[in-house]
Amino acid sequence: MKKLIILLILTVISSSAFCKTITVTSSADSGAGTLRQAVLDANANDSIVFDANISKIVLSNQLILDKNLTINGSSTTKTSISVSAGYYLWEFVIQTGAAVKVNNLIFRDVNVVSTCAGAVVNYGVLTVTNCVFTNNKILRFGAGINNCTGATLYVDSCEFYQNNCGEGGALGTAPNSTAYISNSFFENNSAPSGSAIFNQGNMNTINCTFSSNINTGIYGGTVFNNFGGAINLINCTFNANSGSSCSAFSNDMNSTVFIANTLFVNNICSSSSSATIFNGQSSGYSSTLTLVNNTIAGNKAIGVYNSYGTAKLYNNIVWDSTTDVYTTNSGLTAANNLIGSSNVDLSGNNNIINIAPKFVGNGDYSLQAGSPAINAGNNNYLPDSIKLDLQGKARVSGSLIDMGAYEYVNGLSIQNIPATSGILVYATSGRIIVTNITGQKQIYTASGQRISSGYGVEFPVPAPGIYILKAGAVVQKVIVK
Repeated sequence: MKKLIILLILTVISSSAFCKTITVTSSADSGAGTLRQAVLDANANDSIVFDANISKIVLSNQLILDKNLTINGSSTTKTSISVSAGYYLWEFVIQTGAAVKVNNLIFRDVNVVSTCAGAVVNYGVLTVTNCVFTNNKILRFGAGINNCTGATLYVDSCEFYQNNCGEGGALGTAPNSTAYISNSFFENNSAPSGSAIFNQGNMNTINCTFSSNINTGIYGGTVFNNFGGAINLINCTFNANSGSSCSAFSNDMNSTVFIANTLFVNNICSSSSSATIFNGQSSGYSSTLTLVNNTIAGNKAIGVYNSYGTAKLYNNIVWDSTTDVYTTNSGLTAANNLIGSSNVDLSGNNNIINIAPKFVGNGDYSLQAGSPAINAGNNNYLPDSIKLDLQGKARVSGSLIDMGAYEYVNGLSIQNIPATSGILVYATSGRIIVTNITGQKQIYTASGQRISSGYGVEFPVPAPGIYILKAGAVVQKVIVK
């Protein structure tokens, strides 16, 4: 037995010792030094990196990844991956049984108008970090990433913008798939159903921003949870998205969603009878929506619309909508909310009705001193696993939780950048400039709403005011005059 154990240990050590790193030195589609050849030459668990002068690769057809691989682009100058025009042209296809990690790449310009696809199609286990998906146009289902049945997807610190698809403008997940999406940015994507995400599997979405996405059809919003899908959506922001029947989030056809610590503001629908958050759009089904500690304010539509389903609202602020809460059945439960208006009587159950929440104002939806929402929530409604509010502060300040996505505290807990770090931050008219630091930078409003993200040095801001810079471990307040 001892010999067998020693033999197994030596086998593991030996296999890990022979894992190699292959460098891509050619931007051609095939041949020596190319990405395609590197994939062919690689053994399981090898890594592929790119020479510094490889900025763009145009593939003639998709790369089949059928073994465990790590593909690392540069953290400062991402390599762009695109495909030449044609039918069934995707970029990466991860096969069943393969575990692939992809870092610091740009996936762009896929144009497949005849099939269900995606710039990246995943049948295995895929981890994507610090990548960009842009200008991909697919007939159906996830122009950026198509996560197929049985697949598992991890996405962290990625950007999806200007992608277009029939279902899931940026990302689509199939039934019986699993996806974990974190710290990512979805902007200016479009689709008739789910302008950013179309989910039919099991998904956890944390610390993501959805901005200016356009839902062009009659079903689905920016995120469409459908056909029995299940989503947990925590600490996210939906800002300035638009749609016809739903602008931000739609939950339909026996699907289930839990949303907490999330901000929905400035979302627009073309009809006054449409909704920012729509639960149960289709008759003959019953969907379940749970909203806890969200701020839903200043949207041009009904705030929360419960039609064919069950909705539970706890510790939320729903304010300044066409109608803030609207239900067509008796399946609505509401407690410890601040609600401006509704089509049914929601008084009682510690709800505050038609009393202004006293936001700080000027685009800041955190609470000012004296707000009736302070210490008016119920601690039992928010899971213990959620420790922070949308701005990263302790979720409970004092003995009772506040209503809405932000916990009221006096002052900002921002640590200035040490002078010895060498990082330089400038605030000029309409811009924040950050130098001497690599990696992704993110710009937030004082209330925690992300407005800009990227790897460059200049970041536009919409107006003078107080902003928060996050770059790696750096968190810095910046005043733009």
